Amino acid sequence: MEGNKQKMLGNYAEAIAYYAKCLQINEKSAATMYELANMYILQGDISTALILTQEAVKVNPDNIWYKLLLAALYQQKNMLSKSAGIYKELVKEHPYNIEYKLEYASILSLNNKLKEALKIYDDIELKYGVIDEISLEKEKIYMKLGEKEKAYEELNKLIIEYPLEVRFYGLLAEIYVSNEEYDKALATYNKLLKIDPDNGLGHLSLSEFYRITNDFDKSFEEIKIAFASPDVKIDIKIKMILLYYSSSRVNVEVSKQTYELLAILEETHPDDPKSLAVYGDFLISDEKWEEAREKYRKVIENTKNNYLIWEQLIFIDNQLNDFKALYYESKEALEYFPNQVNLYLFNGIGAIKQKKFDEAIEKLKTGLGLTVNKKLEVQFYIYLAEAYFKNKNNEESDKYFDKALELEQDNLYILNNYSYYLSLRSEKLNKALEMTKKCNELTVNNATYLDTYAWVLYKMQNYEEALTIIEKAIEHGGGGSAVIIEHKGDILYKSGKIKKAVEIWKKAKETGKGSEFLDKKVDEEKMYE
Repeated sequence: MEGNKQKMLGNYAEAIAYYAKCLQINEKSAATMYELANMYILQGDISTALILTQEAVKVNPDNIWYKLLLAALYQQKNMLSKSAGIYKELVKEHPYNIEYKLEYASILSLNNKLKEALKIYDDIELKYGVIDEISLEKEKIYMKLGEKEKAYEELNKLIIEYPLEVRFYGLLAEIYVSNEEYDKALATYNKLLKIDPDNGLGHLSLSEFYRITNDFDKSFEEIKIAFASPDVKIDIKIKMILLYYSSSRVNVEVSKQTYELLAILEETHPDDPKSLAVYGDFLISDEKWEEAREKYRKVIENTKNNYLIWEQLIFIDNQLNDFKALYYESKEALEYFPNQVNLYLFNGIGAIKQKKFDEAIEKLKTGLGLTVNKKLEVQFYIYLAEAYFKNKNNEESDKYFDKALELEQDNLYILNNYSYYLSLRSEKLNKALEMTKKCNELTVNNATYLDTYAWVLYKMQNYEEALTIIEKAIEHGGGGSAVIIEHKGDILYKSGKIKKAVEIWKKAKETGKGSEFLDKKVDEEKMYE
């Protein structure tokens, strides 16, 4: 009784101890062996359970529950002949128990005793008539034996018995397809859809049939019907969509079909976030950022607790340089996922762009405290340096740039921006020169990096070399930048070439937006910084 109590409470180790004591008192207690065997099964110890059950059956061979457990354990140990032997005895002892006969036949089939299994199934059918479970098992056995006509006969027998059960038409059609009897398969599918025209799975199967027989237009028409059917589960549809994915990368027509299916999917399952999420994933793969964002935002409206959707949405905000959206959406995401490090980074970036520098610093420091990834740590240092620079705290900005450089000495972004910020302040110019030189050694002919190099030289009053470098920057893509062109004018002015400098400033003004002093430089033909 105490053992049973502990078992009901889920204290299996204690239950086993009490049952073991029972066996010490009475080593021939079959009931105790049976209970103990069940405890070992729950512990995953099948071998010990088998030994105990064998002993229980030996002590009490007439107890049916001991035999059933022993047969089940033999199956788990793949001792199918022994399991079949027990069911053979049970069938003999209980000739009217159909469950024992079905299990006996099933074990014989598993043990590849196919004809013996068939004999039992035929015997059951003779007594009870056509039973779908038995006919389906017989069909499988006939297919294993290579007797396909008899397999067809079993399914046709079910169709005659249950003429409105479309499932059997589908199974028969699938076997016809597997045996390349396509005319019979098509006729069977047509019968199925005549009975149930809106059967989504039937249309899905017919679509696969047309694909196998290379009639791709009809295949697509059928899959569209299947996708519009609510009785086909969305997970099945998504698997079908993913099959289209690889082909859609190289085939324009397949890509068009994929988007048609995605639209049907969304229309059929408007409240399921999976339909919108998979749609968004496809749009991202085609770099249709705005459309993808629309889908993810719809998901977020109804499902706030899916981090991967938030991550995709915020990634798109960043990709589109929509820093306002990046700020507000990452801020909302943090309410639901306060332990996700990436959200702090993106929120910090968004806050910097919104000129909320104190808030950016707070979020970036919080995120930095959570990260254990060195690459990510560098990103936090970089943006903390940016936030402090914008907040006019140069000491802290330099500190975080230095921390970032300790971890990644060849990071181009750090080398360029750190050196440029130092040049703007005319501080630590030797250090700035060293960093910008290294940056331009690591990458060749980058207009932005060359511009920084020239500007550091300009600040060091090395105007001749600065002019050479700025001209190189313009030559390699900087000609479209008003700022870079304006810098050339500044260098020329400091070199004493006033007239030429004014011409270049005018050119910068025509090119686009330069510094806040550009208009004044042009109007007054003077240098302002």
